[in-house]
Amino acid sequence: MTMKASIRDHGTILSQAFACAMLLVVCAFSIKGQAYESASPITCEEAVYHFSDALLQQSKRKNKDATMIMILRPGANESSKINAARLRSIEAFVANRKPDFTPLYATSERVQENGVIDIFVEGVRIYRLPVIRKKNVDFTTCSV
Repeated sequence: MTMKASIRDHGTILSQAFACAMLLVVCAFSIKGQAYESASPITCEEAVYHFSDALLQQSKRKNKDATMIMILRPGANESSKINAARLRSIEAFVANRKPDFTPLYATSERVQENGVIDIFVEGVRIYRLPVIRKKNVDFTTCSV
């Protein structure tokens, strides 16, 4: 009798473990499609890492001409000059890193908090990166 009970308990434990494993798989697939969003402003090195990763993701697409779009949005009380300087810095970084590829660049409406850089590959936003308020960073001079 104790033998049957232990086999039944073992089966219950296995089914619970299987249910947990399936839940993890479902969570992993649901997270895969979501964009990375940093909660706080990123450093120059973090930005370079994410820009490099976005370029890598774009190059790994089956469609080698996959569109990559970078949209810069100024933050509250930031001038369009700061946003334009950020844009030039990103353009220079991409030109240094991958001279044969040119993403589409755009600026957009102002956001409430810090300015952000949204990066899209094939129409899917993969990064939303807040930047330090009222500060231009030269992305070509920092490294990962």
